[in-house]
Amino acid sequence: MHTTPSTAAGRLPASLRRHLLVSGVLPLLIAALVLAVTTTVLRMHALEEQTRAHAAIDTIQIAASLPAGLDDRALRKALQDALDRTEGMHLLELHRPNGALIVVGAQSGHPPIHNHRAATVMPIGELTAVFDGQSLHSQLRMTAWAGAAMVFGLFVLGFLVMWCQTVRVARPLDAIADQLARLGRPNADAVATEPMRSGIAEIDRLGEGIAALYDRESPLAGTLRLNRFLTMVGHHFRQPLQALQLFIAGLQPGAGTRERAVLGQMRTSIATMTRLLDGLVELSRFDAGIVKAQSLAFLASDVFVREYASLGQQAGQRDVDLVWHGGGTLIHSDPVLLAALVHRLASNAIASAPHGRVLVAVRRRGDGVRLEIRDNGVGIDAAQHGRIFDEFVQFHASADGTTGYGLGLAIAQRIAGVLGSRIGVRSEPGRGSTFWIDLRGAAARHRPGNPVHAVFRQAG
Repeated sequence: MHTTPSTAAGRLPASLRRHLLVSGVLPLLIAALVLAVTTTVLRMHALEEQTRAHAAIDTIQIAASLPAGLDDRALRKALQDALDRTEGMHLLELHRPNGALIVVGAQSGHPPIHNHRAATVMPIGELTAVFDGQSLHSQLRMTAWAGAAMVFGLFVLGFLVMWCQTVRVARPLDAIADQLARLGRPNADAVATEPMRSGIAEIDRLGEGIAALYDRESPLAGTLRLNRFLTMVGHHFRQPLQALQLFIAGLQPGAGTRERAVLGQMRTSIATMTRLLDGLVELSRFDAGIVKAQSLAFLASDVFVREYASLGQQAGQRDVDLVWHGGGTLIHSDPVLLAALVHRLASNAIASAPHGRVLVAVRRRGDGVRLEIRDNGVGIDAAQHGRIFDEFVQFHASADGTTGYGLGLAIAQRIAGVLGSRIGVRSEPGRGSTFWIDLRGAAARHRPGNPVHAVFRQAG
């Protein structure tokens, strides 16, 4: 007679439990932590740059207000007046060309523990301003505490998610393991007394439990959760980025080269972050299946007209001859998605063919339409063709030395998938590249009563 198996015999191994929990929670937790830390660091950096820019602007304005030809006494009085009416300024120093030093300071309070300086050169000497940095220090400290609280909250959230996973995943698996153990090693009395149909019903319930658990925790469900997470991140990140863009757009560059360079670098950095965030959010929308195609009958020239301005500007910057062909072709497809596809593929071709030629052509092929983008640029080695449409993959820098993020062709392939096709490619090093997409059944013929939509021309 067999002994009854212990409860532990029907439980999952501890290593498997940990693997299930870690593989389901850890990637999202790490991504959230990285985003939280990045947000905090960028916010602190923006505060510092904003404070330095204000200090530089105030210093330049004071320097511009000082008339030439004043003696030291008049300069001291003018500097004191400027110091009194400038908030947060603690000290002004003017180094005269003759070696004299004029110093004026705030009349109340001790020297600030935290301070920052700004300097500018003018005909009557070099002006240095010392500002009280206590306000900046307090803002940085509050931002750091907010970032620490965000990280702590993410850890707490991670533990809560792991606990929920334990309830929803590990415990159901333990119950299934218990049932399998009982079915595999039945008690002799139970075998003698229970009908065979009870065992069959138990197996059926076990199968239903496994199917329900698989549906609930399938990789697709995890992908959808990640895409929803990226969409929410994109929404919440875009607001502070737009606020920073508006603030920097309102700043007036100073007379010095350094001030103009700092503001230019800030604008470039924020624009780069915005493009990367927009690309990631667009990828997540396609992967989540949010984007759907809506077919209309329209002329290829409508797509060409929409993209002509932006693509023509890119081509002009790189001295590329951009040629359009087949604008009179009537197409039955989604004009917005097709225009986005043309933009992605043509932008890639222009970046790959500096001082070259790019052809954007639409041709009928039976009952379908083929869109081709050809360039005579550097080309891509055949061994790399399998990685062309992967995310964050780049083969060549742009002609102006800038680089993207390797998301354009990945998004283009997803657009093609929504349109019911895939992008083909033919490329050799030194002989350029050709990208094409065949849209089956998209060749529309004009019939009376079947309107042709001018889908973009109303927008100008």
